[in-house]
Amino acid sequence: SRPNEPAGQRAVAPITSPRLVRTPLSVQATPTDTGGYIVYVRCEFLFERDAGADGHDIVMAASLVNEALGAPARAVSPSLSRQEWERSLVVTWSLLSEGAYTPDRIYEAVLDGLTPRTTAPDRAVMVERIEMIQSTMPGQIVIGASGVDRYLGFKYRDDLVALENFTYGNALYVMYESWEELSRKSRLELLSGTMEGFDRVVHTGTWRDKFRNLLTAHKHDSLSRATET
Repeated sequence: SRPNEPAGQRAVAPITSPRLVRTPLSVQATPTDTGGYIVYVRCEFLFERDAGADGHDIVMAASLVNEALGAPARAVSPSLSRQEWERSLVVTWSLLSEGAYTPDRIYEAVLDGLTPRTTAPDRAVMVERIEMIQSTMPGQIVIGASGVDRYLGFKYRDDLVALENFTYGNALYVMYESWEELSRKSRLELLSGTMEGFDRVVHTGTWRDKFRNLLTAHKHDSLSRATET
């Protein structure tokens, strides 16, 4: 910190863009119960929809912030407080009640309460993925919510969980120890190369075989479970 600056807050050099004015950033750090910090970076630039701001402007600004800070950026309402933003970072997990759930019912359960469903992925694609994962005989289904983000987890054991992010939807994450903690990490953090305890399976090509092979490698035999059932 520089002299006369409040504790936990420091000045950051503004960033520039050919299409945007100089944009000041304010930074605040809040200590957590685990000894870490939540760093809150606010870009004081308003995008007025009525004034003709388009998606390109927002993507440009988010990309600049991402490049400058090495962290994901999100456009939010100017009325959102820091406390509300911090609460949105916490993923709340709930166990889907027992019973026979079709892939369609699971899809609806994940998105329950999300209005409007602007971030909802393609229904047919997600239902097909859910059906495939269900065929590997997971023990429990868990649903996570964090702001507008929705997560679907298939729990085989406490140290083996397959996780779909309904916001990104481009990859399946197979997580092992500390999966709840890992699920709170951003996509950029998971892909930084410094995180362990998970495997990422991109939904292309032979992703189904790769996923089944990971389950087998971690001693989950879906075939024998199906036979026993």
